[in-house]
Amino acid sequence: MKINLENLEQICPLGAVKIMPNEPTGTIGGKGGTFVVSGDELNEIIQYADGDVSKIETILGLDQGYLGENPVVVTIEDTSSIRIPSGNELGAWQEYWEPGGYTSGGVKEAVVNPAAEGTYTYEHLFE
Repeated sequence: MKINLENLEQICPLGAVKIMPNEPTGTIGGKGGTFVVSGDELNEIIQYADGDVSKIETILGLDQGYLGENPVVVTIEDTSSIRIPSGNELGAWQEYWEPGGYTSGGVKEAVVNPAAEGTYTYEHLFE
């Protein structure tokens, strides 16, 4: 499915998630927003990875080792600002960024406005 403005909200219909190396503090995301993926899709990736964080990094187009050994999954409920990434956002790693709303590993991604503390929840991937 090609991502366009008409079907963009289908990426994260029940909230958006991102995976980070550490527990967030304060606002998540910079001036251009923060990258997110569908919680359902991230759950599929986590199941596929079967405990191997490097597989998650590869699929999401992140440097090997970036997420560490016990990443944090952050859920952002407000997706009213969801949009297709432009590649100019903070965290758009030019060696991996692909135009069109997909990671270099083929996962649908979007951007939402920065999430202020209190507007997101998080949990460690491995408890």
